[in-house]
Amino acid sequence: MAKNKSLLLMLSLLAGFQLEAQVATNSLPLQQFLQLLAQLQKSPDDVALRGKIITLSLTIHPPPDVPDAATMAEGAAEYAINHAKDKSDYSDAAKEYEKALLLAPWIAADYYKCGSAHEKAEELKEAIRNFKCYLLASPDSEDAQEVKKRIGGLQYADEKKERKSDK
Repeated sequence: MAKNKSLLLMLSLLAGFQLEAQVATNSLPLQQFLQLLAQLQKSPDDVALRGKIITLSLTIHPPPDVPDAATMAEGAAEYAINHAKDKSDYSDAAKEYEKALLLAPWIAADYYKCGSAHEKAEELKEAIRNFKCYLLASPDSEDAQEVKKRIGGLQYADEKKERKSDK
């Protein structure tokens, strides 16, 4: 566990250096973005902070570069998805997407794929959270209505699951 945390810290530092190199001008939104991104590394479960980063990223043109470490985590996630045989494999894939999203929390497609992996792993709350982030990161997506319906279905399934566990 400590090895994974130190590796993730190294990768996030590398990602930060890549993004700081992108700050060629004294761009206030990009500076704010980098500060929020650094805060997210310390509080990865802070959904409100993640939402601020996503919203701010939509105002930065051109959009921030995707750090290589995030791309590598996406590759690991895709490999895990393509070779998944059971729920735990999908859960592992979702964890890889979570690593990518910690380094590049503005990538809408990764939220969608992460949500799908959590859904296949029957991790409903996590799937819902990622689909909501997808909609925030991609406000003009053509599939917004389908994703909202999917969220509604997952919320229904989660509530039903909780009612059963209360009995």
